[in-house]
Amino acid sequence: MGVYDQAARYMAIVRTVREEIAAETLAKIGVGELARCVLPWVPLMRYASNIDTIREWKRLAESEPDVHLRSDFGGIALVFAELAKRGEFWRQHLEDWNVQQSQQVLEWQREARQEGIKEGFKEGRKEAIRRVLQRRFPDAATAKTLARVNALNDADEIDRLFDAALEAASFDAFQQQIDKKP
Repeated sequence: MGVYDQAARYMAIVRTVREEIAAETLAKIGVGELARCVLPWVPLMRYASNIDTIREWKRLAESEPDVHLRSDFGGIALVFAELAKRGEFWRQHLEDWNVQQSQQVLEWQREARQEGIKEGFKEGRKEAIRRVLQRRFPDAATAKTLARVNALNDADEIDRLFDAALEAASFDAFQQQIDKKP
């Protein structure tokens, strides 16, 4: 049997998850026709906001021997439930089910915290630039210049202009720094 013959034995199947019926999918997982890795997708399916569906989902998810994978199922299912506008229902019915141990969800939380810290720091530095300019050059700090400060996004550029706002001998000297390409 050649490579072509082997490839011809497989066929891709395209399915639209939102058209699948949650209970039917869970039944297939229960009898082994589908793998448990499909569980996170169930909240996106039709009739996924049914208490019996959630009970069966939990029963099947609890049969996963890997505790981290089991938690990932729950964490990702909650993300998908939120996308399907079913987040509150799923969260309410999974609150007694431990999804806090999900390594994937914990990683997303760590990344979100780090991103929030970076964004907060940048916004704080931009606010500091505006305040320094308004304090040092109250008659010269124009709305246009303050708007340009607001539009800054690069952390290094924000730091450079913060230093310039503190050290510039005049507003014109600061204006030259903001006009200068890094």
